[in-house]
Amino acid sequence: MGDVLRIIDRFKITGHGVICTVKISKGANVRMGDLLSDLRGNRFEVSGIEMFRRKIPEGKTFEDMPLGLMLKQIDGVDPFGNILVKNLKEINFIFCNHPLYQRKVDEDYEDEYQEAGLHHSCTLFSYEDMESGKLSLFGEEISGLTIYRGWMMKPEMYSDFYKLLEQKGIYLINTPEEYERYHTLPGWHDDFAEETAQSVWETEGNIENILLKAKQLNGPYIVKDYVKSRKHEWYDACFIKNISDIANTTRVIRNFVERQGDSLVGGIVLRKFMDLHQIGFHERSGMPISEEYRIFVYAGKILIMDNYWTEKEDVRLSDVEISWIECIAKKVRSNFVTIDIARKDDGELMIMEFGDGQVSGLQQIEAKDFYQSFEQEERISAKEFFTDGTAILIGDPMPDKSVEQMQLDIASISSTQELVDVYVQVHNKFWYIEDALYDYEEESEEYIRVKEIVEAWGEMMDLIDKKIMIAAKEEGLLAERQPNSGTVKQLESFMKKYGYKDGGGWWIKLE
Repeated sequence: MGDVLRIIDRFKITGHGVICTVKISKGANVRMGDLLSDLRGNRFEVSGIEMFRRKIPEGKTFEDMPLGLMLKQIDGVDPFGNILVKNLKEINFIFCNHPLYQRKVDEDYEDEYQEAGLHHSCTLFSYEDMESGKLSLFGEEISGLTIYRGWMMKPEMYSDFYKLLEQKGIYLINTPEEYERYHTLPGWHDDFAEETAQSVWETEGNIENILLKAKQLNGPYIVKDYVKSRKHEWYDACFIKNISDIANTTRVIRNFVERQGDSLVGGIVLRKFMDLHQIGFHERSGMPISEEYRIFVYAGKILIMDNYWTEKEDVRLSDVEISWIECIAKKVRSNFVTIDIARKDDGELMIMEFGDGQVSGLQQIEAKDFYQSFEQEERISAKEFFTDGTAILIGDPMPDKSVEQMQLDIASISSTQELVDVYVQVHNKFWYIEDALYDYEEESEEYIRVKEIVEAWGEMMDLIDKKIMIAAKEEGLLAERQPNSGTVKQLESFMKKYGYKDGGGWWIKLE
């Protein structure tokens, strides 16, 4: 499977489809009528091709130039992630081999290797050789789209690894730029500053540099590098109770830097220590253990999640909280990452860390469950993700209706049926445009414009929601609200009386 297309940019042309600027793998062939899939299994037909007519830069080849593809949506959705392939089922995995036995997987990845091998081609490489810039592959020959599962690499090593594999027709799921963006804190911090702890950093691993920044701070902090802390040496090389205490701050930072040694990645980071919902203390280090979750995000959607510290406990996240995580996932600019989420003392969730999904541990997730989640992505087309009766809203339900016009409609309501009809229109309109908001880069002009529209329709929905809940309650058809369930379930009987049913988040007419 050598045909891998990376999406560089995308935009829509009304009535035609999605236009994607793509970089194709060497030797790949794309023709009119070809069927492509994104990483979620959604299908697209190539309905137009254009090679951008411009001078090829010095040092580049014809194959290096981007290609413009017009894509017809087969499953009614835009591409998820930034990769398109012809055969999604042929995704490969590459693991570190055992340092003493070339053709045996590293013992820490034996379970993963066995599970991945049930449905995927897997090969091994020598991590030790790669540290010196040499790529040594062992076992099954592979080509095409590949996911690495193994030990963390510094960004420079990953870049070498990526380029050497690319020369052999093996394309890692995340580019070096994507790897560094989520493997290192400065890469992702500013995009999610409102959802994570306040942080400052320096770039050279210099203690004096970070102490200068520490003078502007107050309260408790933790020290780490761009990637890792020494949290299991909590009081000696991680936690700073009061950063204004210069002597102790210097001691902890110096311990951290000296103990990291050559393993220090990037520079030194100070992150505000947040009051989290504690569930205990680590028995050896004394480090407080909090309610945390690890979420693997694949092509902009949640792949699998689990508790970080506790075994045999269900994930205790509400529907609203999962929706919040899904919104975070949509903003991710990489195909495969992890998000570590923690609950603060006030009950709100926050982002603790991002990581590249290829080098993130499974924590409490079973290897079988992890690799089955990839299988589900590959075999299920978009419409099959949903239960019977689920509606897929492909277009804006009221593209020409303004907020002002809807206000007039609400003011003229004279019956319960009219109230229900207007409620359905507003409900579907709001959630459609709210979801579309994440198609735009945050703080761009288009994002700001759409956000203003979303907020205006949100106020409209709040108004009509109150009216519909009162009407349902007066008729004795408002059900009790269930834990982790929204208002849709409360209104099912009432809405059925007036000709509507739940279509998986959208209200649709009964047949």
